[in-house]
Amino acid sequence: MDQQKKGSLAISVFITAFVLSNWMGIAYSQDKYPIKAIDIIITVAPGSGIDLAGRLIGSYCNKKWHVPVNAINKPGGNNVPGCLDVYKASPDGYTLLCDSLQTSSAMFVVRNLPFQIMDRSFFGAVAGAPLMLSVPSSSPYKSLDDLAEVIKRDPGNFRWASLGGASPPDYIAHQFFKAKGIDITKTKPVLTKGGAEATTLTAGGHVMLSGNTTAGTLVAFKGGMVRPLGVSGKSRHPDYPNVPTFEELGVPAIGVMQWYGISGPPKVSSHIGEIWNKVFQEMVKDQEIVKSMHNIGLIPFFLSANETKMVVLKDLEEMKKLYSQK
Repeated sequence: MDQQKKGSLAISVFITAFVLSNWMGIAYSQDKYPIKAIDIIITVAPGSGIDLAGRLIGSYCNKKWHVPVNAINKPGGNNVPGCLDVYKASPDGYTLLCDSLQTSSAMFVVRNLPFQIMDRSFFGAVAGAPLMLSVPSSSPYKSLDDLAEVIKRDPGNFRWASLGGASPPDYIAHQFFKAKGIDITKTKPVLTKGGAEATTLTAGGHVMLSGNTTAGTLVAFKGGMVRPLGVSGKSRHPDYPNVPTFEELGVPAIGVMQWYGISGPPKVSSHIGEIWNKVFQEMVKDQEIVKSMHNIGLIPFFLSANETKMVVLKDLEEMKKLYSQK
């Protein structure tokens, strides 16, 4: 064999070996996922329903996979900074988003959003929570009708807790104002970094109304610091047996429900998605986890990646109708 043929053969063998080794490395790393720490970005401050859900998911996966699963709070900016970290991350499954209703709503309140909402890789959902409207326990207003009349008389002095527009608490407030014929632009939103802060401000009487999940409201409610006026859902929540549903109150249009899951950057492999799908199915059957969810006001359920995507598309349609009324 002449020298040129030997050289060509050597190059061919090298390229083949290089391609095979890289392909085997990718296959191996996917097969063994996860093999290192996972960061779950939570786009709100600690203490809210999404924070509680994200930490519970992380704790379960840590025990299941024996790798660190870190819950990292990155609040503010209508969820955009935290989401952007995930959308720009490597699609290797190690930087993920604690997904929820609010991680989609930024598109309606933020101009020139630096990512496409539906480009994220959906992995599924494992829990949810109805939303509530609450007033301080010292508030003289005992019903939504009482509250609506006060707002209509003097909307400019009505203070309510807002996360900037892109959050379930804002969403349910918009639903309430629309259902009662109140011009939300004439009211006075007080900006907060998360549902926990919104509830704290309500408990202290610094705002006259806030929306939050049943999970995010539970501690303040048990402490007698807030008075929920209504809750979303078809039936009363077991932690709030005396709080009527919005349907019972004659305002079924206030019906937003929060959900919690995990998503990743665009183009995460389906193999990694399947691993998350499997662990979610196991998680909602784990009696210890189910008990923990109930203890913090969450309702366990399983949605596949595709089912979650369909929920998001439905959420976006509802938000489009609601926010276009501003």
